[in-house]
Amino acid sequence: QEAFKTFGEELRTITAVEDVTYTNSLPGNPGWSGQIAYPEGKTGDDAISVEYMAVDDHYIQTLGLEMIAGESFSRDHAAFLKDGLVLNEKAVAMFGWSSPQEAIGKKITSPSRYPEGEVIGVVKNYHQYGLQQNVGPMVMDYNSANSYLYGIRFKAADTKQLIGQTENLWKKHFPGYDFNYFFLDQDFERQYQAELKLVKVFGLFSLVTIIIAMIGLLGLVSFMVLTRTKEIGVRKILGADVWQIARLLSKEFLMLVVASNAIAIPLAWIGANQWLEHFATRVTVSPMIFMLAFLTLLMTTLITISFQTLKAASANPVNSLRSE
Repeated sequence: QEAFKTFGEELRTITAVEDVTYTNSLPGNPGWSGQIAYPEGKTGDDAISVEYMAVDDHYIQTLGLEMIAGESFSRDHAAFLKDGLVLNEKAVAMFGWSSPQEAIGKKITSPSRYPEGEVIGVVKNYHQYGLQQNVGPMVMDYNSANSYLYGIRFKAADTKQLIGQTENLWKKHFPGYDFNYFFLDQDFERQYQAELKLVKVFGLFSLVTIIIAMIGLLGLVSFMVLTRTKEIGVRKILGADVWQIARLLSKEFLMLVVASNAIAIPLAWIGANQWLEHFATRVTVSPMIFMLAFLTLLMTTLITISFQTLKAASANPVNSLRSE
């Protein structure tokens, strides 16, 4: 244990390091899940399943967690280190206490002794795992004996140098043991791999679909203009101006866009909500997203057909009639 303590202290002397914690759990990496705990005065069937987290006195500040009641672990309070427990809001609610303030000073017992002690503080709920899961009850205990992970908060600009310095310190204190590390953001992102792949696939298919649709639309406009050449010429001779003819030719396609969106938007809304149901914490689907998509599609259609329609509307009517 002395080597672990010394290693952590020497890590803090590195210029790029802002803080270091020693723990058994970091976001994306579970502690001891499914630990049985009893709130003060409860036994038997009143057990609560919690996630037990072995931490040190730097854990909360290293991860940037927010204390909303009580105090964190501190070496200035030996009793806190021996018997103190820090809960999240979810654990407070599961234990049946009405507020974080009421939880302070309450006792928790466990058949395994983990967690066991007195509540000294409560942190605001945070996501230990991906947004697919609800925030669960967590209990933090000052216990280096059950820890095996170092968490380092550092200045990102010095990453490469920091890795080299940390590896040298590791080899100094733990010769013969492999030096392994990971970045928390990348490890946390791993929980969203299925969603990221889905986004890429949908993005690629959407791009291909749009390109094919625009090419088809351009061909359809060209064919329509060709079949209505005589009509366009007659309308111009009867006094129709360029914009009137352009609106006439564009109206049919814009009506198709409106009709297709009337079908597609409800289906997209249903599909998006079904996908979001896989997330315990999720946003609502804003109608503005569909409105923006509709307006974008409308503008894209207008741009695609405008060249052909304006060209046909501007043509000499004599040539249009002669072509028939």
